[in-house]
Amino acid sequence: PFSMTEEFVSVYRLHPLMPETFEVRSVANGRPIVRQPMSDFVFKGTRTLVDEKRATVADLGYSLGFQNPGKIELHNYPSFLRELDTLEGAKIDLAAVEILRDRERGLPRYNRFRELLGKPRARTFEEITDNKKWAEELREVYGDVDQVDLLVGMLAETPPAGFGFSDTAFRVFIVMASRRIKSDRFFTTDYG
Repeated sequence: PFSMTEEFVSVYRLHPLMPETFEVRSVANGRPIVRQPMSDFVFKGTRTLVDEKRATVADLGYSLGFQNPGKIELHNYPSFLRELDTLEGAKIDLAAVEILRDRERGLPRYNRFRELLGKPRARTFEEITDNKKWAEELREVYGDVDQVDLLVGMLAETPPAGFGFSDTAFRVFIVMASRRIKSDRFFTTDYG
């Protein structure tokens, strides 16, 4: 039977796709209704917008079709998630939490993860990324290429031409997607 692996959970952290601001458009005419920082919409903010009758749920759904996503790369983690106000009033840095979760769950670091996927280990920081500044930052933070965290390595990795994210992440996506389709009875035997 199919199950989500810890590796998939780690690779599926696509928070860089989230924009810093969100523009709500009218489903009736496509015109902007309101443009606010995304932090205003998190948790209770979306409900307030609808309750105040400034936008409908249909407007919100319609707007998602127009909002451009962020790029899945290093230094593009939304700032509002780095200073996330929880419903309890605490502030958390979700990017740091994601790295800690990988470490606590015993997931391998970036290089070992690649090796387990049958890919060669990066011998230098420049083999992870062709961005010279990022390679230097990785060297400064980690010192040893084998210490690079999984999430950081995948965000720094230079994606193949035409890809929106790293080849390492893609390999996990493709394996999990095919297993999901193969293992889910609603995709295979029970179409009803």
